[in-house]
Amino acid sequence: MITRFPKFFWPILIGWFICSSPVRADFDTVQFQSDLRALTDVSSRAIGSPGYEKARDYIRSQIQSLAGSGVELKEHTYSMMVPRTWRNQLIVGEQTVSVYPFFPSSVRLNTTPETGISGQLIYCGNGKYPQIPSSKLQGNIAVLEASSEDAWKTAHYFGAKAVLILGGPEVTNQNLRSHEMLIPINVPRFYLPDEALARRIRESTEPLEARLIVQSDWVRVRASNLYAYVPARDPLPPTSDRGNANKAWAALTIVSSYDASGLVPDYSPAAGQAVQPAAALGMLRDFAQNPPRRPVLFVFTGGDSMNFQGTRQMLMAFGDPPAKWREVLRRQVEPALSTTRSMIEQARALDGDPTRLDVVKNRELIDRIIKIIETDIALEQDELFRLRVLPEDQITPETRSRMKQLESRQLDLGRLKYLFGTKPTELNERFGEQARAYLDRLLIRLGDRPEVGEGLLQQWQNREQALQTRIGLYEWLAGRINSDTPGGVARSSDPNPRYNNDRLIELMVGLDISDLGQRIGPMYWGRWSWSSSITLIQEHREWFDRQSRLFAEKNPTVSGWYSQIAGVVDFEPLKLTRTPISFLMSGLGLSTEMGLAWGVPAFSMTTLEDLRPRRDTPSDTLDRLNIDWVSKQADAVNRLFQVAWADPKFLGQPEYRRNTNQFEGQVVSTASGKPIPDLPREGFLATYTYIAGPRKIPSVRWLPYTLGVRRTEVVDCDSEGRYFFEALPRLSDLKQMIVKVYRLQPGSGKIIACTDLGKQAGDIKQTVNLDQDIVPVKSVVFNSEEFTISGLYDPRFLQSLGEVQLMDARRNAEPQRFDAMLQSQMMFGTLEPGSRAYLLFRYGRIGNRIILLNMPQTPDQQRKGLRGAGLGYTVEQLNNLGPLAMVTARDFWFLNQSRIEEYRKAGVSSDLIDQMHQNAWKQLQQAQESFRNNDTPLDDAQRHRRLGRRSPGL
Repeated sequence: MITRFPKFFWPILIGWFICSSPVRADFDTVQFQSDLRALTDVSSRAIGSPGYEKARDYIRSQIQSLAGSGVELKEHTYSMMVPRTWRNQLIVGEQTVSVYPFFPSSVRLNTTPETGISGQLIYCGNGKYPQIPSSKLQGNIAVLEASSEDAWKTAHYFGAKAVLILGGPEVTNQNLRSHEMLIPINVPRFYLPDEALARRIRESTEPLEARLIVQSDWVRVRASNLYAYVPARDPLPPTSDRGNANKAWAALTIVSSYDASGLVPDYSPAAGQAVQPAAALGMLRDFAQNPPRRPVLFVFTGGDSMNFQGTRQMLMAFGDPPAKWREVLRRQVEPALSTTRSMIEQARALDGDPTRLDVVKNRELIDRIIKIIETDIALEQDELFRLRVLPEDQITPETRSRMKQLESRQLDLGRLKYLFGTKPTELNERFGEQARAYLDRLLIRLGDRPEVGEGLLQQWQNREQALQTRIGLYEWLAGRINSDTPGGVARSSDPNPRYNNDRLIELMVGLDISDLGQRIGPMYWGRWSWSSSITLIQEHREWFDRQSRLFAEKNPTVSGWYSQIAGVVDFEPLKLTRTPISFLMSGLGLSTEMGLAWGVPAFSMTTLEDLRPRRDTPSDTLDRLNIDWVSKQADAVNRLFQVAWADPKFLGQPEYRRNTNQFEGQVVSTASGKPIPDLPREGFLATYTYIAGPRKIPSVRWLPYTLGVRRTEVVDCDSEGRYFFEALPRLSDLKQMIVKVYRLQPGSGKIIACTDLGKQAGDIKQTVNLDQDIVPVKSVVFNSEEFTISGLYDPRFLQSLGEVQLMDARRNAEPQRFDAMLQSQMMFGTLEPGSRAYLLFRYGRIGNRIILLNMPQTPDQQRKGLRGAGLGYTVEQLNNLGPLAMVTARDFWFLNQSRIEEYRKAGVSSDLIDQMHQNAWKQLQQAQESFRNNDTPLDDAQRHRRLGRRSPGL
């Protein structure tokens, strides 16, 4: 006999459960403080650092200690490219101290040449013009207080080769955030803690002699996400509410990040960010001690400080269906592995003898060898052409010898290529040693010599393992949540990729608790993407609103537990009466913004109306943290979700669409006689930058600063130059980007090869739009030299100049090979070694506002063979311009001088124009004299003090 309870019984039962369940909530504040101390007992938790590994091991051990309560741990490892510093010394006399590089500008590391940067330490105070001894900065090291904010650009403008930022106890991210640049400028910047040497620099009456040696590289490291699954006990029966179709309960997912990469990544205690994993550990212990009636998944991400890669990896595992990755395995990875293994077997069968190659049976093997040879031919041909166009007075005996060597090599490599392709049996007659060397290079590229370096075989195996890991994690979580809802309809472990109604995550909740706000509340909007997820959490919002209303009405079903959090938790952001940014009041990027891209309801519990000034800075230490206040907020969040997750009405809609995209590309070089570049290049790094429009030299899109999250995402290429960018959210209007690839000199970080914008034509483009189906990108590259220019603004209208046109001074036309990007009145550019260029900076259609021509000052200085007006600037000259305003004013003046002379020869002249022209020359000479004398503008107070008088009001 089945007993049926009256309908009014169920609301009473659920109300009793909601009211009584918080009594069990027990957030251990003592253990919370212990967790915080363990996580912050390091100088940095940057990905791949010893502090990162220590934090990961600690969290792993804490999860494992809960195994007796049924908590299950899964570790998800994945590879990432991160900057790693090998050497960071500042040597002043007999004293050597550590300095800490700022986060790279795009891929460009803050490093020095191998021999270092030597010069005087020129103290510039807070970076105000009267404090800057401008003429002393050329070739030296500028020293600025952290409060100088973006004055480091002015120091570089005046010729400083490096910048030291002096720390202090009150450093804020507002002081340092200008150091985050999205273009790869070469302005080495380092942080010096506020210790003895910093005080000595401030107090010294004479500049100190010093040498900076900082070496860094981008390295691939293994990052880890830790997943802690808390099974349901006495599970709630499934429901059909909101189309849930009586399916097994999806998991509540609590997300926090344990890594941290501040603006000075190697010196970033990040106590404020350590609060989040510490709070999540406290919640995990309480949920383990008092198991919920629906499954809960705690996620500790290990890669969110770099473009939310940790959360994206988690969502690729639990948000994307296995069928998606099985298709990638079937169509791409497995064929590539099969082909690679087959070629390795064929190459091994030759036993090191290339004459045994068969032009028919080993055709693919031969083609790959030929491409390696063609790449060498193309690179050496470029070098030969550069040497041939040198002026006669620059050609030395060593240069002539090198030219003859390259000419001979071109002939030999052409012959070698022919024999490999048609007559391998004749290779030993002349090229036996070279032929064996190329066969050996192919084996290394394929991966037959892993002790020498990772090859294609290992790279495709790593890719296979990463995809299999995602599939396994999805099946694991699906199996666990199905077993936790007996009698419910199982959620598929292999759902149709076109639908999302079997998603495994019911709700994703992030944590961002800080200590300077007065209340904590749900935030559905962040500064990373500027996208609102309010539509996805509408039902959860209604649940919160209903609880607030019942509490206001003094309903006994909520008064017991709600009164414990009412003074801390505030649901006002969900009322939409104020703009979300007014609650955040800072550039806070939320990992839960990624939920919108995967169709997963998500929001973050964030401390409201707190600027978080210490976040991202070296001053974010545990001793400055108000632990009592953050623990109260963590306790309130824990109580709230203990109640919410016990209520079956806390449930959203079953399906929202995914909105992500991905693309792949290959780094290639051009070859003579080939219209389409197809020579694979290895050893490059790839990255992307959001842009405002698909122009040849695109305008870099302004993006708001995001606390704790660096927007740079770098991947390395495989042995054939291929790279992949996965899981790119299509949110807001962040959809157009330019893809760039760079080769860096080991240790120094110098860019020695990069994307060639001069080769964009037809199908060869560097821009992608995430709203479209993206064909594989070809990144054509060239060997290059880098330069950086500061001060790109029009002083008359104070407009930043965002457009530049480069001209080859030898041809008076666009360079055949170049790269350029502009941001924040700074320019990064590359040219072929030994080339000369004009640079014309514009603002819209107004015309040229800054020109760099290197105008000769007398007619007899004109060089023969130049088509343009000036000599053009070499890369070395562009890196040592000095004050840009004076350089461009001088070029303008001499350009006008040549024009006036031409008009005068034609019988056209004007006394007024001549007088204005001469007055301009006098003013230019006065400016140069003021610069040499450090005669900077003075404010009224300083002027009166210099005259020995008091200014009004003082």
